[in-house]
Amino acid sequence: MRRVLYVLDGSNGDRVVVSVSWVRMRSVEAARRLQDLVDVHGTGNIRPLPGALVGEGRINWTGWNYDSTRSGKQVTIAEVEPLRGRPSAAYMDDVAEVAAQFPRPR
Repeated sequence: MRRVLYVLDGSNGDRVVVSVSWVRMRSVEAARRLQDLVDVHGTGNIRPLPGALVGEGRINWTGWNYDSTRSGKQVTIAEVEPLRGRPSAAYMDDVAEVAAQFPRPR
């Protein structure tokens, strides 16, 4: 598993944090089961990295601004939460959708 946090600043003063996790499972079926589990809100997820890594305090990860993708044995999970301002839920969902497409770092 690899995980990363990104901070994005919007032009209107909004700031969001993006958690991306890449999980490589032992089989395609295991990856499918993982994605089926984490795609249901409230069933749990990969624990995001602490906000201190990007100069923030505790982040309340709600799981509402979320997306995932699967390619073979790999599941990519992206979550987004607001840090400042009032970013819309649609914006944060769009960011999660794009982040779930990020390639796994080497």
